[in-house]
Amino acid sequence: MNNYCLSYSFAEYLPQPIFSMFSWLNGNNPKQKDQDDLTIDRGYDFSGVLEWFAERVDRIILLFDAHKLDISDEFKRCIEALSGNEDKIRIVLNKSDMVDHQQLMRVYGALMWSLGKVFKTPEVARVYISTFWDNPLHYDINRRLFQDEKHDLFGDLQSLPRNAALRKLNDLIKRARLAKVHAYIIAELRKQMPSMIGKEKKKKELIQKLDKIFDQLQKEHNISPGDFPDVNKMREHLQNADFQKFNAIKPRLLEVVDNMLATDIGLIEDTTFLVFLNGNEDKIRIVLNKSDMVDHQQLMRVYGALMWSLGKVFKTPEVARVYISTFWDNPLHYDINRRLFQDEKHDLFGDLQSLPRNAALRKLNDLIKRARLAKVHAYIIAELRKQMPSMIGKEKKKKELIQKLDKIFDQLQKEHNISPGDFPDVNKMREHLQNADFQKFNAIKPRLLEVVDNMLATDIGLIEDTTFLVFLNGLQNA
Repeated sequence: MNNYCLSYSFAEYLPQPIFSMFSWLNGNNPKQKDQDDLTIDRGYDFSGVLEWFAERVDRIILLFDAHKLDISDEFKRCIEALSGNEDKIRIVLNKSDMVDHQQLMRVYGALMWSLGKVFKTPEVARVYISTFWDNPLHYDINRRLFQDEKHDLFGDLQSLPRNAALRKLNDLIKRARLAKVHAYIIAELRKQMPSMIGKEKKKKELIQKLDKIFDQLQKEHNISPGDFPDVNKMREHLQNADFQKFNAIKPRLLEVVDNMLATDIGLIEDTTFLVFLNGNEDKIRIVLNKSDMVDHQQLMRVYGALMWSLGKVFKTPEVARVYISTFWDNPLHYDINRRLFQDEKHDLFGDLQSLPRNAALRKLNDLIKRARLAKVHAYIIAELRKQMPSMIGKEKKKKELIQKLDKIFDQLQKEHNISPGDFPDVNKMREHLQNADFQKFNAIKPRLLEVVDNMLATDIGLIEDTTFLVFLNGLQNA
């Protein structure tokens, strides 16, 4: 990225609530140019710049106007530069109100046809069909479609902060695998180079047959084809490289990468996933698998690191139960903890075998949880409705209420003596409220709340007693 490129780069600040959680990059759209002008006008590698940004952003949005679908040669190369980041790409067919419903179908079909030729993945790309200007709709027949598509797109964008940690983790895994494959390629090229005569000739030969070397390494080391770099780009990079300076393979470094991918990454993935299980901690069981791969001293440190991470993720004061064992058929790598692994495995299987007996109690607990949540939800909705103005300043008041939702939760907690654990997650609730119409919220209905209270106080207690008696009867017959 040279100074010429930077001189054409700028930042835009937009007063849009949806952009408050993440950064927005707006790249200039490649115009329809003659092929000979593409490299002359810009003065820098536009596709290369896009590739650099694509590796670092959370979401890439490609905009197409419904009345101008042509994909120029440069735009095609730009899309190809995004290869490997297809999971980040979202496509928007903008200004879709400029054509009627019949033309829109043909425009959409033509766009999918063109994109199918450019994208190399078998998965069909998701295209959002809408219009994003403030002008009245030119053709009104598809208004509902445009609203639904816009809602889906904004929902996808609002999910980015939640998924940021997983994306960074996936990027780390991708780079680690690429580094490992790169080491194999470099070592193989170094190994095949002559020590004295014919170095330059051999170098050209190796670059020419690089695709065959990729195939060979893929079979030898059981590497996925998707983990290899682009063969043509690799050829370009190798043109000016000195193969004699390449290093031989270092097994110790590869072992470090393998351990990271097998153990450390799995640990991070598990703890990241646990964030989405919030509110269901009583159902969660955690297994520290392949524990025989480390000795007893390392196992203590690994277990401690896991508990440290889990303590940050789980919001409950109770210490999570972790079963330390190994679940493959291979002989134990370190045998010193055999007895521990057997006892832990026995406890885990015992817990799993108790599930059928505890199923009724679990369903009952779920019913209680949903009933309490419904009651709290009714209080929240009624409070938001009560604080809304009847005429002027509705949108401003809505934003204010969403912003101070945590304070409303505290207020309701004190007023109605509600446990903090019965409230929904405040950030998720804010997301759900963004597109809600507060004017349509219902006031509180005391009769319905009374029904819920009676159910929780009387009916549930009666069911719990009979369920417990059934459980005791099962124990007596066992």
